[in-house]
Amino acid sequence: MSKRFSPVILFFGILTLSVICLGSGIVGLSVVSMRDEVIDTFGLPSPDLSQTERIYLSVQLAIYLDDLNKPVNDISKPKQFIIEHDESTHSVISRLKENNFIKNETAFRAYLLYTGMDKTLQAGTHNLNPNMNSIQIAQALQDVTPLRVR
Repeated sequence: MSKRFSPVILFFGILTLSVICLGSGIVGLSVVSMRDEVIDTFGLPSPDLSQTERIYLSVQLAIYLDDLNKPVNDISKPKQFIIEHDESTHSVISRLKENNFIKNETAFRAYLLYTGMDKTLQAGTHNLNPNMNSIQIAQALQDVTPLRVR
């Protein structure tokens, strides 16, 4: 004696599978679209990142886009920021937040990791301005060359 599925159970089984497949397709397209937007905005990810890290950091950058692109305030008053030799990236990011140079530590860390700039922060004295956005600050921390020679 063989068991037969009722038409209702069969219908709902097929409907469930269809919804799962459709949902997976939409999520996949969203991730690809988001990745392309992040690449257009921030450039290519560091080649040192795994595929999982690239996806994770791309999601974070997409979420925190405004925090990265807007300065903490509009006041243009440069301040010195010193990175000590062998200071950790975590410490630098914490101090940037404490000194009101960046809005969001998580967003800034994601940007540094995504670009590979976390490995190239330069020790020394940097002249930073609170009206710089996080991307400009990250770039400024890559170079300690004085703006003027006295």
